[in-house]
Amino acid sequence: MTSRVVAGAGVPHVPVFPQLVRDGDQDVAGRYGAVEAVLAAAEPDLLVVVANDHLNAYFLDRLPTFAISLGEAASGPLDAVPSVAAHDVPVDAGSAAALAARLVDAGFDLTLCRDAVLDHSVVVPLHFLNGRHLPVVVLHVNGLVAPLPSARRCHELGCALRQAVSTLPGDRRIAVVASGSFSQDVGGSRVDPGRSWSVPRPDWAEQVAAMLTVGDVDQLVRRATPQMLAEAGSVAGELLSWITVAGAVGRDLAPRVDYRAGEAFAFVAWTKE
Repeated sequence: MTSRVVAGAGVPHVPVFPQLVRDGDQDVAGRYGAVEAVLAAAEPDLLVVVANDHLNAYFLDRLPTFAISLGEAASGPLDAVPSVAAHDVPVDAGSAAALAARLVDAGFDLTLCRDAVLDHSVVVPLHFLNGRHLPVVVLHVNGLVAPLPSARRCHELGCALRQAVSTLPGDRRIAVVASGSFSQDVGGSRVDPGRSWSVPRPDWAEQVAAMLTVGDVDQLVRRATPQMLAEAGSVAGELLSWITVAGAVGRDLAPRVDYRAGEAFAFVAWTKE
């Protein structure tokens, strides 16, 4: 057997969700739990997390389009995640370096980070999905500041990641995880009165969930244009991490999509049928 992607996941990274679950929110806990159960059943030994930083780990003076963490650990959260204390996340530095080399060879010019920090986009998914404390590789995709990478380029990155995984030595079982929303505006002119965020295009979020449900990634890539993402909100570029993961899981894994109408996100697991 060769190393391979055995499962995938996509979840929201809302910073208050860990606190809500701690306070007894069984709905949120159940949705994350269903995704975590799929990942656990696939028995991965490494998680590759694809996420969009919120100008916390990187800022406008040095903003990479794609970046990968290569150190032995990454610390976080460096922003506020209630009920989650700052801690070190173990990174599989050898696998990260090997994947980086293959991705660069495939034409992706990655920023290589030896001293990485993480915000809630990585820490919240790991809080719910990595109870077994598996080592991780963290791949950041710019989903916040224009010019964003195209959806096509992100899908190609995911496909290249799947090929890179197959070259890891040994019989490695890899799960890939995306996080973020499909339509959300934070701190912008479209925020609902009295709130800090809004969902400008719930119809787009519903369409994304529908395309994920039937596995129509090609249509999703075509429709996730810069104009569409801009209409969908100031952080709607987080969808690009999902498109990257969709490329990484390929067509061998089928999606299970949990989406509630009107929400900005979904809980998705990709697994063998």
